[in-house]
Order: sequence, then C-alpha cells, then structure tokens
Amino acid sequence: MPASATTLKTTPLEECLAALNGELPAVTREHVRVTVKEFLAAGDTDGERVRTAPIRLSLFADRLRVEGIMHRASNSLLPESIAIKRRGLDLVQQLADRWGIVEGEPPGYWFELDRRE
Repeated sequence: MPASATTLKTTPLEECLAALNGELPAVTREHVRVTVKEFLAAGDTDGERVRTAPIRLSLFADRLRVEGIMHRASNSLLPESIAIKRRGLDLVQQLADRWGIVEGEPPGYWFELDRRE
C-alpha cells in the first residue's frame, strides 16, 4: 500500500465499513463501529443520526484515521482528562491508539487505530 492515504468519500458509518471489508480485519472494523458510536453518543446524538452521520475514513499503510462531527453545539469542551469521565469516552480511550475532540460548532472528533498484522 502506498505511503499516502486512501480516503473514502464521507459517508455513513456502515457504508464506509462495508467498503473496507477486504482491507481490515473484522475486529478492527468493530472497533471503528464502537468508537464512532461512543463519540456520537457523547454528543447526545439521536439514534437516526448515529446511523446516518457522515464520517471520513483515511486508510494509511500503518493506521486508519476516522473523522466526524458530533452534531451538537458544545458549551465549552472540557480538558481531555475530564472529558473522558464526563462524556463517557473511556471506551474510546481503550480502543483508539490516538484520539481528540475538535472545537467548533458543532464539535468534531477524530481517532486513529494502528494497523496490526
């Protein structure tokens, strides 16, 4: 795989995961699914938005990067250490190799999963 990323167009989660079926092991696809849902739930997103919220997946030789929007106006985002507890992002902390929240209206999120052989 080249050093540059293969970026899928921004689409709903399940469409992105289906497109990566042959590229990533099932356990990695499930980690993506669970992590995206945790971010969306932290943003108080309703069930329909969880299913249809657009995300962007970028596949690199060594990692997978996921970016999305939480679909909720934030008050002020808390420091990451507090956000883990207050927003229920402890599962994100366990599954993602790196992650963060992007300030804005609405706030966004990103996370990366290392590709392991």
